[in-house]
Amino acid sequence: MGGYLLRNQLEYGQTYQPQALTVQTNEIRNWQVLVSNINRNLALHADLPGLNTESWLRDYLDELHEDLGLAINDPRTTVDGVFYIPENSAFEQASGNPLHLLIFVLSLVAVAGIVILGKENPSVLIYAAMLIVSMLLYCLIFKWSPTGGRTQLTYFFMFGPVAAVFLDKLEKYQVEGILAAILLILAIPWIF
Repeated sequence: MGGYLLRNQLEYGQTYQPQALTVQTNEIRNWQVLVSNINRNLALHADLPGLNTESWLRDYLDELHEDLGLAINDPRTTVDGVFYIPENSAFEQASGNPLHLLIFVLSLVAVAGIVILGKENPSVLIYAAMLIVSMLLYCLIFKWSPTGGRTQLTYFFMFGPVAAVFLDKLEKYQVEGILAAILLILAIPWIF
């Protein structure tokens, strides 16, 4: 990261290029934009191989935006003013993370239950809550982009400790090894 910041400082006289940042940030920020971007960003990760979810997702998102009174292709909230759900692809710029999203949701629900039952320290939920708040801020600040899945990947990495708490509770079932094997096998199309 330091090299990137140094290059920008030398090239632009500052650590970031303001023109590039303004192209990526929402021009309006309200609850409708937040709801829109949450749903459109989730759609980036909802396309599972072999399932035809795109038409259902598109119909849902069109109806949602009609209810919000916000155009789905609004250039104030969409990079290049065009919304589409990228096809399932091994290309890293457009590839979603559907299995990671599934692990994220299952782990969050399970860990919340574990904490409520008093079998885990509540600090893990505070960590998860802060991560969710930062994701909401991301959706509020940045425009939707078809390559957003790449930048959102960091949230899946940061959610690893919450998933680890959940998997630790399932240790006697050896779920970690099974899940690792499944993820490795399903990663093969993206590797070759």
